[in-house]
Amino acid sequence: MTEKPEQLVFKNFTRPFPGEAIMHDEVTYFMGPELGRGAFGIVYECTDSWGNELAAKVLLPRQQPYEVVRDSWIHELEALVRFRHPFITHIFAAFEYRDTFYLITERCQLTLNDLFQIPEYNGSLWIMPVARCLLQAVHFLHGSGVVHKDIHPGNVFTSIIKDEILPEQYNAMRFKLGDFGI
Repeated sequence: MTEKPEQLVFKNFTRPFPGEAIMHDEVTYFMGPELGRGAFGIVYECTDSWGNELAAKVLLPRQQPYEVVRDSWIHELEALVRFRHPFITHIFAAFEYRDTFYLITERCQLTLNDLFQIPEYNGSLWIMPVARCLLQAVHFLHGSGVVHKDIHPGNVFTSIIKDEILPEQYNAMRFKLGDFGI
């Protein structure tokens, strides 16, 4: 009888801490506070060596073997890289650091859920811009043979575009579909 090889489990999984600098491919990522969490990961504020505002999604092992978490990370990474579109969140980097899997993505300022909480929010004003962006993203995905399966206001992000000449001014919102659900 042959024995099954032992599955590698996470022994050194380490969450990042605010202020930590993580180097990958000659870029330093400076970790900020936690932005949110889901069933499979925690999202942190993050900036890179050039001061770009990013988000770092860190996958949680959840008592799963290393191979299962790695395969889930690869699945999410492949989806984000394959589906480059103006209305789908953009990925900048992916790497493993201290037995922890990172996805570095653009940081969007709000979710649609957050927008609904703003007292001045006028639903009828936002219907067309949200629908225009989401329908384009969904059309792109469906044309690629993919169904998102988890579209809800928490997975619709707003990216506020700032004016580089007048950095204190934010001129436009763009709505983006994210979190392909590992």
